[in-house]
Amino acid sequence: MEVPNGIIYVRRNGKPYWISNCMRLPNPLSALYPVMIENWSEFIYEIGLGHYVEPEIKHKYVGAFGLSSLAAKESYVKINIKKGYEDKVRYQMVTGRGDKNYAVPGWEVVAILVAGGNTVEEVLDGLKEASEG
Repeated sequence: MEVPNGIIYVRRNGKPYWISNCMRLPNPLSALYPVMIENWSEFIYEIGLGHYVEPEIKHKYVGAFGLSSLAAKESYVKINIKKGYEDKVRYQMVTGRGDKNYAVPGWEVVAILVAGGNTVEEVLDGLKEASEG
């Protein structure tokens, strides 16, 4: 089926129907884009304006590791991140106030650890380090 203008369609009873025109990034890949692309903010902003921007790739390899809690499917789960580790964690559905963050009920993945490097070993070491936070 051809999808005009990037609008999302789903087949039901053999017929397509429109469900959303909202741009979505794939998950958990979207957690890695800011780790991989040095000029991520500029990249998103300029593309939103319809301008071409060359991504500045920061790392040859990137990796992600999802942190899950079965309790998060039905309850708010507090997420504790040590100071200095904030840039190594990407939240999923989250709410909070001040320095207290909670995963919103409904999905068991509460956060994603992220790391980048020029070798696979650097990425794995970065993920191990992130898990300490």
